[in-house]
Amino acid sequence: MRPDIFELESFYATPLGRRVAVALRRALADLVPDLAARDGLALGYPLPLLAPEDRFAVVMPHGQGARAHGPRGNRVVLAREDALPFDDRTFECALLVHVLEHAARPERLLREVWRVLVDGGLLVVAVPNRHGLWCLGEHTPFGHGRPLTAGALRALLRAQLFEPCGETRALFWPPLPRGIPERVAVAADRLGRRLLGEVSGIVLEAAEKRVALAPTVTAERRRGVYVRLPAALAGGHPRTGSATRDGTARTGRRD
Repeated sequence: MRPDIFELESFYATPLGRRVAVALRRALADLVPDLAARDGLALGYPLPLLAPEDRFAVVMPHGQGARAHGPRGNRVVLAREDALPFDDRTFECALLVHVLEHAARPERLLREVWRVLVDGGLLVVAVPNRHGLWCLGEHTPFGHGRPLTAGALRALLRAQLFEPCGETRALFWPPLPRGIPERVAVAADRLGRRLLGEVSGIVLEAAEKRVALAPTVTAERRRGVYVRLPAALAGGHPRTGSATRDGTARTGRRD
């Protein structure tokens, strides 16, 4: 079941939640150092990763609930995650946190994000790692929804016209209720990225919006070519064209 806005706020107000927020901000800065300087969309519950001065429009899903954010408290929209209230090609980047693993149809969510990104725009997704410890306990938001492996996440992104271009991991330490000291958390994440990548608590994947263009059809001419057919098909075949007397078939080819 998806955590609501009160559960998410309560978690990030705890010592463990504050330590998680620091670790995720550090991992995000390593993955995309200039993300805060871009005009972007943040979807889900991204507030622990954002600073008040970041230029992000925040969308929180109906099933989660929302609260105000930003210097004037007016930067949050409550909307359906698969029907975003923005025009095509509005944002340079998009950040998804606490949302993809809860989506009933994640492919629709990603295609909607694809729609509102500029061509070549950047998407960053944070999801619980199915091979990690954090998806096993329900006392954190990462123990709800459908966790993904890094490979499954990349395949999902590619299927929705995003090309993965960077990856990092976070939360290699166990989800102890009181958290752990900052020095230990930093050391654990640094060591884990080098040696224990598969068992991280969180996978962060960066991907670029791909735009496939169909070839332009210009004035052209067709010419006949002859291909040798097996004897059984020499009498004609609906897919290969009409047969000739010597067992060949005339087909069309575009130059």
